Amino acid sequence: SMARARGVYKWTGIDLLSYLMIGSVIGRMLPYYWDTPHRGWVIGLLALYSVLFTVMRYAAGRAMVLFHPYFVLQIAIAVTLNLVIPSYDGPQDYFVMLSLPLCIQAMWRLPRKVGQGWVVVLGAVMMISLVVYYRQYEQSWEGIGYGLTYVAAAVLVSVFSSVTMRSQEARSQAERLNQELQLANQELQV
Repeated sequence: SMARARGVYKWTGIDLLSYLMIGSVIGRMLPYYWDTPHRGWVIGLLALYSVLFTVMRYAAGRAMVLFHPYFVLQIAIAVTLNLVIPSYDGPQDYFVMLSLPLCIQAMWRLPRKVGQGWVVVLGAVMMISLVVYYRQYEQSWEGIGYGLTYVAAAVLVSVFSSVTMRSQEARSQAERLNQELQLANQELQV
């Protein structure tokens, strides 16, 4: 749609969903790190992720080329939180959820094929990250099951995002056509 091309976005349910996911990761994981030497790193990385996510929400139409390095940086943040920062008996796999808002952003802000490509990359990173985590720290293959759960969630939010976006574009087009029809009717009456 025209608004999308100019990078103008209204607050949507998709935005709410994205920020709820980010908030759930922050709220779920910070208590596990609050009294540890890694608290500053976790807070800093989560804050950086959140700021970058918000900046790219508003920069989308004007800075499409920045999405590729942006996604790489956001993936690096999520993987660092999942695999590099030591676990303190927390549900470490929860950090992988940070990839889901990125799936939404990819589908809403990028051309469809490019967005789908990023969803595949994000799904693969989630899967690999979880398998590595569970093999490394718990010597189990549970990461496969958790990884498949997150991959399914990535597909679900991506399809939901795509359908919501198409619905919004169809509504905008219908409004535009209705305005054109009203103008044509006014011209015929004159």
